[in-house]
This record gives sequence, C-alpha cells and structure tokens, in this order.
Amino acid sequence: MPESVSRTRADAQANRRKLLDAAGELIAERGVEVPLHAVADRAGVGVGTLYRNFADRDALLTALGDRPAQRFKDIARAAAAAATAWKAVEIYVDGYIALYAEFPWMLSMRVEDRRLRRRDEEDATAAQAVVDRARTEGALRADVGMLDIAFAATMVAAMTYLPEPVRATVVPRLRDVVLDGLRAEGMPRPELGASTMSVDELKGFVRPLA
Repeated sequence: MPESVSRTRADAQANRRKLLDAAGELIAERGVEVPLHAVADRAGVGVGTLYRNFADRDALLTALGDRPAQRFKDIARAAAAAATAWKAVEIYVDGYIALYAEFPWMLSMRVEDRRLRRRDEEDATAAQAVVDRARTEGALRADVGMLDIAFAATMVAAMTYLPEPVRATVVPRLRDVVLDGLRAEGMPRPELGASTMSVDELKGFVRPLA
C-alpha cells in the first residue's frame, strides 16, 4: 500500500475517533440532541468531515453506542469465569461502575435515546446468568433480581461525576454499601472499604448556590 494512501486512511480513522470522542463529551454535557455542527467544532474538523464519516445523527449515535460493546462482553466473560457466584456479582457491579466512568455519555443515552437497546438486551441475558448462579449458590438475596443489580450499579456509577476528593471517598463506600444490601442473609459481612466523609468536610467541596 502506498504511503500516501496509508497516511490518508490513518487521518480518516483519527478524525472518526475525534468525532466520536467529541460526541460523547457533548452528549454528557448537553444531551443527545446536541447540534452536529457543535460535534464537528469540538472535534476540530469541518462539518463535511463529519458527514463523510456519519450520514446523519442516527449513524453517529449508533457508532458511539458501539464503543462500550466489547466492555459489556468482557464484563460478562469475567463474571462467568468467577470462582464464586458472589465474586461474579462483584465483577458485574465493579465492571459497570468502571464502564460508566469511562463513557459518561451512556447515562444520557440510556435515558434519552434507544440506540443502546441491543446492548441492553445482551446485557440483560448476561446479568440474568449472574443472578441465577448467585441464587443457586445462596449468595444473593432471594428478592433481588437482575434489574436490581443493574440499577444499583448504575446508581453508584452516577457518583463518578462528583469532584475529587469527594468521588474517591463516596464511590468505593457506596459500592460496598450497595453490595452489602444484595447479600443473602448469613453471608459474611466485611467492613466497609472506605471511610465516610463528615458533613463539614463535604461542605468544603460543595459550591454554594448563587
């Protein structure tokens, strides 16, 4: 392949990545209806470049939704290979927290847009396998279902947008609290893994309302 052609393809791939990065940032900030010209501006490319990569908004958001697909598969694979059912639950919750931290736009897309529907269905199957195994091994509360685990993980993930050092304190502690609430009666109850924050300490990091 001629060097000029290779360079052109590399530039095109780089522009596509920039556009997807920009779309994710803006959706997290402003929602899925962000103007496409704003995406191009944030990416530092022309609108024509955007349309050469994505025919319309649907194509752009569909491509963005493809980004976490491999992560979903990795989480499911790791949970399936876990030594115990409870470890599988931990892997699932921790994987989701990390996923939403990496792709903060996912919260907006799940609320406002249905291009993640296919991923939701795939994830539901994997999550149900975790629940079924945990129930069989007596690790999970009998009244906890797949959606409880998914929503619990998403709730903790939403706290990843807190400013530091609040985030470093709140996220791991809330994660432990949530997991403790999912445990079956009689399961070992370890100490919470992070110290709490006092109200006075929190006030120092919260901007007062104008």
